[in-house]
Amino acid sequence: MCRRLCLIKYALIALALGGPAAEAVPFGLTTREEVQMAADASAGRIEGQVTIRPVRSVERRGVSNQQPYQASIAVLDMARREVARVQSDAEGRFELRLPPGSYVLKPESPGLYPRASEQRVVVRSNATARVEIVYDSGMR
Repeated sequence: MCRRLCLIKYALIALALGGPAAEAVPFGLTTREEVQMAADASAGRIEGQVTIRPVRSVERRGVSNQQPYQASIAVLDMARREVARVQSDAEGRFELRLPPGSYVLKPESPGLYPRASEQRVVVRSNATARVEIVYDSGMR
């Protein structure tokens, strides 16, 4: 039992660090597919929605002043190393699978505006963490 847990733990660490898992896997795991299967066994998900606001200079009661936004988001581990990157779709949605752990979502910005704050998210085994990223358009 310990050997199996150690294998899974090692596989998750190797995948999170983005290293060449196939060359460094102990205890008989020899292919990246086997490492991926071990990681998938306990991986969690992040589902997110990206919006931008305001989209109009004048707010009207009952009229939404935000819209979905396509953005690139870097996923950093707690040592601030990039472990993944995701792009939201035209509806502002994104999804990715990661090993359990704490991560920072760092929204990319083409310049000073639009901009969004970093968010910390905890991924739990076989669970989904939901996040909302809101870009400030800079419109006033």
